Amino acid sequence: MNLRILVALALLLAAAPASAQTTGADASLTGSVRDETGAAVAGASIGAICGGVSRETVSGSAGEFSVTGLPGGPCTLTADAPFFESTRVVVDARRAAHTVLRLRVSGFASSVQVTATRRVREERSALPQGTSVTTRADIDARPYQLLPQILREEPGILVQQTTSAQASPVIRGFTGQSNVYLIDGVRFNQSSWRTGPSQYLALVNAGSVDRLEVVRGPGSVQYGSDALGGTVNVLPARPSLTTGGVRASGDLAASFGSAEKSAAGDANVTVQGPLAAIRFGFSGRRVDDLRTGGGIDSHAAVTRFLGLSSEVPDGRLPNTERSAQ
Repeated sequence: MNLRILVALALLLAAAPASAQTTGADASLTGSVRDETGAAVAGASIGAICGGVSRETVSGSAGEFSVTGLPGGPCTLTADAPFFESTRVVVDARRAAHTVLRLRVSGFASSVQVTATRRVREERSALPQGTSVTTRADIDARPYQLLPQILREEPGILVQQTTSAQASPVIRGFTGQSNVYLIDGVRFNQSSWRTGPSQYLALVNAGSVDRLEVVRGPGSVQYGSDALGGTVNVLPARPSLTTGGVRASGDLAASFGSAEKSAAGDANVTVQGPLAAIRFGFSGRRVDDLRTGGGIDSHAAVTRFLGLSSEVPDGRLPNTERSAQ
C-alpha cells in the first residue's frame, strides 16, 4: 500500500512541470513576417492576444519576431506594416513551432479629376497635365481668409495679394485673363476682366466649397484661347437625398483679425428630402485699415529712398480698407 502511494506521488511530481509550462504564462511564439514574394518585412508591428494576455513586438531586420510570456492555448497573431494590408492568424502557443505571417501590398488610391476633360471623370494618373485636387479636409487644415489663399500650398501656384480683401492666383506665371476660373464647371471669368491680377475669385465663399481642382498648363482646346496658365474649377458642396423624411442641418463659422480689424462670418443651411435637396447660405466680410508695425509705413517712398521716418496717424494705413459681401 505504501509503495503504491509513493509511485503515485512520483508520477504527480513528474507531470507538474509540464502542466505548469502549458497552463502558465511561459509559452512563446516565434516566426517571421514576409511579403507575397517571400521577402522579409522589417519593422512590422506584431501583436499577440492569448486569452486575457496581450503582448506586442516589432519584427527585426530579417522579418523575425518572438513573443514570450504567453499562456498556453489558442492565440491571435496580428501583423501591421506601412504600405501593407494587415493580417491575422490564430495559432496554438503549445504546438506552433515557427509561424510565417504574410502581408499583401495595399492598393494605391487616386483622386478623381473632372476639370481636365469636360463632363468626363478621369483618374489623375491617366491625365497628361499636371493636376492638383484640394479636398474639404485640406481646406479646413490650411489657414486662409480668402478662397485663393487656399491654393498657396499647391505646386506651380503663387497667390498675389494687394490688400487684405483681395487675392489673385498666378499659375505658372500667368494671371488675370490668362487663366480660366470655373464654378462647378461653369465659366466664372470673362473677356471683360482686366489683363492683370483679378481679384474676383476672392469673392467666392470658401465655406460652401467642397473641393478645388487645378489643371496646370494650357487648356485652350476646351476652354478657349485665354486658358494659358491653367484652369481652376471650384466645386461646391452638393447635398445628397435622404431615404425618408425631410432633414435640415447647417453650419456657422466666424472669424476676426486684429491686424486689419476684419470680421467675417459664414452661415449655411441644408435641407434634404427623398426627392430634392438644397443648400443655401450667406457670407460677409468687412476689412478696415491695415495696422503697420510700430506705426511706421515701411513702404513709403521717404522711408525706402531717403531713410526718413513715416509715422502713420493712429498706426494704420489710410485707404486700405476693403469690404466684400
